Amino acid sequence: MNPWKVIWNSYYEKSTTLKFFKNVYGISTRKEKIILSVLAFFFFTGIASLLILPVVNLPISQEILFWFVVFGELGLIFQIGKLKNKFIKNEFGDVSQSQTPHDDKNHKTSRYLTFKKALEDNWVTKKHVQDCQELIDLQIDIASSEGLLRKKFSRFVIGGIGLGILGIFWSKIDVLYLIYISAILIPISLLIYFVLYLIPSKLEKLKEMKYFMLLYSREFEISNKCVI
Repeated sequence: MNPWKVIWNSYYEKSTTLKFFKNVYGISTRKEKIILSVLAFFFFTGIASLLILPVVNLPISQEILFWFVVFGELGLIFQIGKLKNKFIKNEFGDVSQSQTPHDDKNHKTSRYLTFKKALEDNWVTKKHVQDCQELIDLQIDIASSEGLLRKKFSRFVIGGIGLGILGIFWSKIDVLYLIYISAILIPISLLIYFVLYLIPSKLEKLKEMKYFMLLYSREFEISNKCVI
């Protein structure tokens, strides 16, 4: 057994945010899948309509479209929360004694439990995890260096383009055009946030993977002490 490969696959193939949503959707009943589809339709239709509203005359007001987005987003949050609890109960039973994450942001609890189960199924011990600490630290250092370069480049490009556009059009922009720009930027920002939520950066994933490894090591040690 290659412990590092098992740990890596247990996180990247089973415990990421995107995998979590696939698992939740997989355990949903037909009725629950229909509800999720309807709510997603409201959310994405609202965003898409807000994007084209400034250039296409739609037979619906901007306020109603915003309510479409709000209704779809809140409904998805509520429904996914219910399905998450159902997933945890069906897959892991009572988890009150587990060393779960201190918060459930980005559904960490269910994803950590999935990660933990994958390691246990492959007989990964605390020593295996500790032996891989140097490798995960090295991966984090590499990702940090790559991320810093991309961030600097993105700031340079976006800042340069933004200043150029403002310099050219500022004198010609009127209030109505600014409203149109705002109407476009709001749904674009929501869509970007949703994509970033589903697909976090490589550095974020690696840091979370290290966090899961530390939790697993601690829980493994506590479990062994209880057995002794």
